[in-house]
Amino acid sequence: MPPVLLIHGFASSAEHNWRRPGWLDLLADAGRETIAVDLLGHGTAPKPTDPAEYQEVEARVAAAIDQHDVLDAIGFSAGAHVLLRLAAAQPARFRRLALLGVGSGALDRTDPGPIVAALTGEPDPENVRGMVFRRLADSPGNDRAALIAFLRRPQAPLTAADMAAITCPVLVVLGDQDPAGPGDGLVAALPDARLVTLRGVDHFATPSDFGGMQAVMDFLGVLPVGRQLRGGQLDVPPVAEQDRQRLGGQPGVQVLHTEREQRPGPLQGLRHRRALPQVQPPKRAGERGDLRGQVLGNSRDPRPHDLPLPLGRRVVQVEVQAPAPQRLGQVP
Repeated sequence: MPPVLLIHGFASSAEHNWRRPGWLDLLADAGRETIAVDLLGHGTAPKPTDPAEYQEVEARVAAAIDQHDVLDAIGFSAGAHVLLRLAAAQPARFRRLALLGVGSGALDRTDPGPIVAALTGEPDPENVRGMVFRRLADSPGNDRAALIAFLRRPQAPLTAADMAAITCPVLVVLGDQDPAGPGDGLVAALPDARLVTLRGVDHFATPSDFGGMQAVMDFLGVLPVGRQLRGGQLDVPPVAEQDRQRLGGQPGVQVLHTEREQRPGPLQGLRHRRALPQVQPPKRAGERGDLRGQVLGNSRDPRPHDLPLPLGRRVVQVEVQAPAPQRLGQVP
């Protein structure tokens, strides 16, 4: 499978958008090479303060992937806009594109004035989006003057011909609370695109939303090593007979873990409840986990998730459970 290019959003970085929420871990766990770039003016990239110097934004990303003939790519917000321009200029370079947090506004030249005003003066408390961007711009590692120059960079709007040139399959992922929407116009302008709407999700929550991550991973064909998705569920090997005996001797036994996310970032403190029907000894409470299996729900979202998250969790409870109504209790 080809490498995956990831391009972050405005006032963010590859670290903030892709590493902390777990995207890079997921892709690496599936054996996919990743190229997570920092846009000019962001992260570890140079931070000029002259808008004219930002004509090279797309060229710098193109240089980072110059050694690769074909890639998959994921872009969020401003990164999705950059990705559209790259794909229009080099359509044969991309196998599949996932565009997050971008909608019909991609077809027009968006006025950066409200965000620039939030960065240059006292932001209007009613302008929630501007307030968030101001906070991001003032976070460690960012340069507010460079970010303003990025917003003011000269660029022509994408045309219908640009969109028509992007012939690879495209997935647009947009929260229904995201002011970048709606996404229908963008999907209609692309030859082969479909829209996934995230219920109750706003712009800034999109990169860490489990539903969005699952949709993109499915779209790119990123599955846990040795497993396949079947009917929307993880198809995992059954528990071997000797493991059934060791775990209580009952058919259908499963190991349940409750895990707490330890690594700093948006998921820190999140508690996951995960079923592990595959063959492996149960982990003990307090042991560091790098676990696989279906997430049955967590403390933010009670819905089941099929997404295996190999993050920096620590197991806080371990149970062995047989088919109802019998309960085998806890592993010490």
